[in-house]
Amino acid sequence: MPNSAHYFGFAPLRHPSGVLRPSEREILFNYNTKIYKGDPVKLTSDGTIALAAAGERILGIFAGCSWTDTDGTPRFESRWTAPGATSGSVNAKALVFDDPLTVFAVRSAGTPAQTSVGLLADHQAGTGSDITGNSGANLSGTMATGAAGFRIIGIDKRADNEVSQFAVLEVMIFEHEFNTDEPATPGV
Repeated sequence: MPNSAHYFGFAPLRHPSGVLRPSEREILFNYNTKIYKGDPVKLTSDGTIALAAAGERILGIFAGCSWTDTDGTPRFESRWTAPGATSGSVNAKALVFDDPLTVFAVRSAGTPAQTSVGLLADHQAGTGSDITGNSGANLSGTMATGAAGFRIIGIDKRADNEVSQFAVLEVMIFEHEFNTDEPATPGV
């Protein structure tokens, strides 16, 4: 059965320690761009997170957030519902899988093959779901050896995943904010 073009963003699969653990970060209280579960995020110059565009250094993958509404209601969502409306202009708390060793599953927008393992590719923004809170991000079908946000480390082994168009791949963040191979550039 052919793979579906149903994009779900980046889903954490595993970590060498055996424990998948998100870090708590902050979203600026008035940040006006939606962020969905599974979206790549970046570190900004004020220390908060924002949605990362292809080509930007990546801090990690967004996993949800919490805040207190202006009416005093505590909220936890799998997405940031921009524009945010937090009580007292307090930043929202975000969960981000930001460990550089975390492996993620993501659907490819192209037609990868076993020979794609080891190559690099950027992510592509997609349309997230306001119902499920899931991201529509995917991995670009342009896979090469030049610098890009993610390294393909394998083809996902799930039974319904064919090595063909829209295959689910296993990736690690290559252009990570915390990697030591390049200087960190928050907010760029």
